[in-house]
Amino acid sequence: MDDITAFVLAGGESTRMGRDKAFLRLGGQTLLARALALAHRIAPRAAVLGARDKYAATGEWIIEDEFSDCGPLAGIHAALGASETDLNLILSVDMPFVPWEFFAYLLERAHSCPPAQVVAPRVGGMIQGTCLACRRSFRLLCESQLKLGRFKVEEAIKLAGPEYVEEEEIRARGIGLEVFKSLNTPEDLTSAQMSEG
Repeated sequence: MDDITAFVLAGGESTRMGRDKAFLRLGGQTLLARALALAHRIAPRAAVLGARDKYAATGEWIIEDEFSDCGPLAGIHAALGASETDLNLILSVDMPFVPWEFFAYLLERAHSCPPAQVVAPRVGGMIQGTCLACRRSFRLLCESQLKLGRFKVEEAIKLAGPEYVEEEEIRARGIGLEVFKSLNTPEDLTSAQMSEG
């Protein structure tokens, strides 16, 4: 997929986890290394969204927020400003179980629906705001929301007239809904490490 850029959301306070999630280890890799391997498998170009001084050692392309301390929406905004492709994929370090096959399907859906600025999964009635395909045009909406002090990714997505990938579609691809579980606490990490064996 030559017309895609993949971005890994690595920033964040990680207050509930108590330490930077990007450097936590799962299955012999850091969550960041795991997410980057997936991003590079999907797209010819990938980048880390976060602080340059924190992630420079990865040797990857690093993109810093233009709106500081505004959460993932600011990361998505910065990504779309740096991207040279119309279609972009956003994935997060704290959702390590979303498989390559799902991202491929997400991009398939985005290709088949060019008017949609955003294609995102919706699970349990919740929009998965850090696991989505979006077009560069979505940046303008992100920026207007950020300037208004509205930092919720899900709110921006709703305003974009999105296409949703619903639970039935996800299951039909042989993918369980549990893959969208985020690792937010030490308990979540321990459970994930045990399931990885």
